[in-house]
Amino acid sequence: MTKMRLLFMAMAIVLAGTVFARAGESAPAKGVEVSFDFHRKGGTGTNQYAIWIEDADGKFIKTVFVTSFTTVRGGWRFRQENLPKWVEASNVAKMPRKKMDAISGATPGNRKVVKVWDLTDEDGDLVHPGDYTVYLEGTLRRENQVLYRAQIY
Repeated sequence: MTKMRLLFMAMAIVLAGTVFARAGESAPAKGVEVSFDFHRKGGTGTNQYAIWIEDADGKFIKTVFVTSFTTVRGGWRFRQENLPKWVEASNVAKMPRKKMDAISGATPGNRKVVKVWDLTDEDGDLVHPGDYTVYLEGTLRRENQVLYRAQIY
């Protein structure tokens, strides 16, 4: 397996407790943990990733995290190959700068990355119990992409 393919390998989506409180259960979950091993590559057009949530109908719910190059620095505009699925799903073209700042951060070095979806939508409201999908998209180098998804029931 090439190093390029190893960038986002070993991605694991782990439920932190139960996802939602069901009838007869005492407390709702704290969130959904998304973790993966990140292996940074050198060069331009690399190392970008986004994590987002969609509902069972494919409706965009929330971005958990996206690299700041993609949002704040406008990488989605001048690198069309940069996270194309997230760009389309999130409608970043209409996203206010303040929201971009809130969901983005620096590209990490080589390490395990852990992010948590707090079971809220973009407005901060708790989502209703149901089926959701977590997406992790990565731009490995220019047009080389990976897309992982896991369903949450």
